[in-house]
Amino acid sequence: MDATFGIREEEAKLLLPLSRAVSKSVDTGATPGLYYVDQIPLLRYVPEWFPGAGFKRQAREWSDVRNKLTDSAFQMTKEQVAMGTATISLVSVALKQMNHDEDLKMQEDFIKAASTAAYMGGSDTTVIALLTGAFLLAMLMNPEVQVKAHHELDQVLGSGNLPSFNDEASLPYITAIIQETLRHNPVLPLAFPHELIQDDNTNGIFYQKAP
Repeated sequence: MDATFGIREEEAKLLLPLSRAVSKSVDTGATPGLYYVDQIPLLRYVPEWFPGAGFKRQAREWSDVRNKLTDSAFQMTKEQVAMGTATISLVSVALKQMNHDEDLKMQEDFIKAASTAAYMGGSDTTVIALLTGAFLLAMLMNPEVQVKAHHELDQVLGSGNLPSFNDEASLPYITAIIQETLRHNPVLPLAFPHELIQDDNTNGIFYQKAP
């Protein structure tokens, strides 16, 4: 929320319920086979009232929640920019660089779309990876890595200090550990279930169509 919109502490807490609802919708929507349309693609063309089309109503509700979160956060940042109190963030920088000789609404819509993608891509990613135990398990299995990481933190930050983004360049080993944790255990795999309708050969590799 801070990196994307420049929203911190109390203001961020106001948006927390919406943020959690959006995160839950992404987790639920990405569950393979949860809705009939996953197995019967033709259902995507039926109206909302049609039996088995509950996924359409659910998707509309999720879209409304996502838009409400984005609009609220965007408006907060826009007001901060107008008052001159905005911190550096993706949205505040984009707003300041808008061309006032062109369509302002279209530019704001582009900024909203970019901020939504940035926020959804980064929201809770590191925290979720840590909570799933991927990082802790890796440290337990590789104690020598933990020793090196601890040494780097002590050298750069000293005792009792927390790191910030400004310290990233000075913490290459810590940065590498985080990147490797997320690579090895991605929070949200984006390879949705799919199958081949015909045989294919790509880069010398043969892929057989689904039975």
